[in-house]
Amino acid sequence: IGGKTDFWIMNVCRAYADGVILGTGTLKARPSRAWRADLADPDLIAARRGLGKQDAAPLDLIVSIDGRDVPLEHPTLKLPERPVILTSQAGGAWLRERLDQPVRLIDSPCDLRENQSVLRVLTAGEEVADTAGLLSLLRRSGLSHVSVEAPGYIWQLIREELLDEYLLNYSS
Repeated sequence: IGGKTDFWIMNVCRAYADGVILGTGTLKARPSRAWRADLADPDLIAARRGLGKQDAAPLDLIVSIDGRDVPLEHPTLKLPERPVILTSQAGGAWLRERLDQPVRLIDSPCDLRENQSVLRVLTAGEEVADTAGLLSLLRRSGLSHVSVEAPGYIWQLIREELLDEYLLNYSS
């Protein structure tokens, strides 16, 4: 289901984005396959430069309510350029205790493209993730356009009236 056009449209969204949010459900559904928000079209990679983007792909972001649903052994967490996990303060502490790699907890604006060899965990909210707080922190860290590829998180954004634009695309 889905086709080349759907896949290309997803890549157009990625070309425009500073970051792409994925949910932990997708990681669990593909336990042995690393995920990156790469672009498959060289023309779209070139177009990113025209949009003022410095990198060939948007930043990889993984959202979790409390950190406990993150598959700790997933290959995505071991890529040379690690993703940024978005969760609560308690979730960040839980992940730091259980992951067998350096984890940097972040609760204030910073350059998220720096030091990607360390797993960065962006935190807002005490026990559960504060959606508005995380989005604000992303924006203050320089990510003004974020694409969401996590269906459950899209519903969360709609519930909290935090979704600016919506494009429904189905690609497999």
